[in-house]
Amino acid sequence: PELADILVTKTIFVHWDMVCVLNRFAERLSSAEAAFGVKPWRRQYNGTRFVQLTRLTDRSWTNWGRHKAAVFLPYDPQQMVFYELYSMGMPLLVPDAQLLPLFIRLGYTNLRDFDYKRPGWSPPEDELAYAWTEDAELWELRWWSSLTDFSRSPHLLRWGSVPELLEKLLHSDLRAVASRMRRETEVRLLAAADFWRGAFARALLPPTPAEAEH
Repeated sequence: PELADILVTKTIFVHWDMVCVLNRFAERLSSAEAAFGVKPWRRQYNGTRFVQLTRLTDRSWTNWGRHKAAVFLPYDPQQMVFYELYSMGMPLLVPDAQLLPLFIRLGYTNLRDFDYKRPGWSPPEDELAYAWTEDAELWELRWWSSLTDFSRSPHLLRWGSVPELLEKLLHSDLRAVASRMRRETEVRLLAAADFWRGAFARALLPPTPAEAEH
């Protein structure tokens, strides 16, 4: 990365600004280092700055890739950003299993206003036994969040508090994390290509006599 700045993806908080919160914590760490007499060239925290991804003047993928890491906050309209950043090998700091349900609860897809079912259809209770709405119980949301790629993808830096986020950011080998993420992306790409090659090959086969009868 060319920049020490850390991206923060968009989400909606009514009562606070996540970028502001993170920057204030980083400033306090920098001040603490100075107060303890750490020489400027040995300080770890005075170059840490968080920036809102949606407020960048240059929003190109090239510019995203110049940043050190990204704090990914799950939010429905920004979901594809997760895959874009992951495939770039951008170290991602994501909420852990305890916090993740609270973030996915803020999405559009589980608002009561969008809780529509086609007339004559009801979900299979044995497969969808837990509620997926804004007023669902926490344990139900925790079950749903455990199925997301935010929970299941490897090599993510998971945090349950701002201090833990900063600890993971500042004391992890981000180059090694990025390398493992790029390797995972290559494996997934090969698996996807193999699947679709087989799918198209089967689709182009002539129908069997039994299929032709139907």
